[in-house]
Amino acid sequence: SAAFHNGPAFKDYFEMRDIIAGKSDAFARGFGAALAEYALGRPVGFSDDPLIDAMLKHAKAKNLAPREFIHALVGSKEFRTK
Repeated sequence: SAAFHNGPAFKDYFEMRDIIAGKSDAFARGFGAALAEYALGRPVGFSDDPLIDAMLKHAKAKNLAPREFIHALVGSKEFRTK
């Protein structure tokens, strides 16, 4: 058992999964930002919001599959010119 920072507590993996699933947009944005930061080799900032938004739009069209985040990122100008 544990609790999210300033958030709800959970008893086990299943409760944690349900909490995260209820916040899929926030989780997807955080995942996309973390992926972009890793792939670009630098911290993401407010100027990267259009990239993150495009990644989310692309991934949402494909049920938020992780590979769709990667496809959108690798196809982006930011990645190709890093």
